[in-house]
Amino acid sequence: MGIPRDTTRLIRTLRSKYGSVRVVALSGMYAKRSRASQLGKLGIDAIPLSSHSDFPGLVDFVLSSGARFVYTVYGNAAKFAKYLRSELGIMARPLPGGHGQLTMDYFL
Repeated sequence: MGIPRDTTRLIRTLRSKYGSVRVVALSGMYAKRSRASQLGKLGIDAIPLSSHSDFPGLVDFVLSSGARFVYTVYGNAAKFAKYLRSELGIMARPLPGGHGQLTMDYFL
């Protein structure tokens, strides 16, 4: 997997215009560390973000990502977070429900 040319062009443009720019990529494909490390070489942080719907797929995603903290959302988010904590020893917390938009400060 190579980094799309338009992505590298966008990053160069942002950095030339604003100087120091922090870029974060969100995708399920970054559960594989080799893919995330390719972005890391460009100074891009990669955060695995999954929307898989079955339990075994979600557990596999969490384990393969090497995550130390997981936010769960949709369906049985609270139960899944509890499973990750109690059975796998992974810190996990469900995202709150509701329709309002929250900032990341709420979760840190």
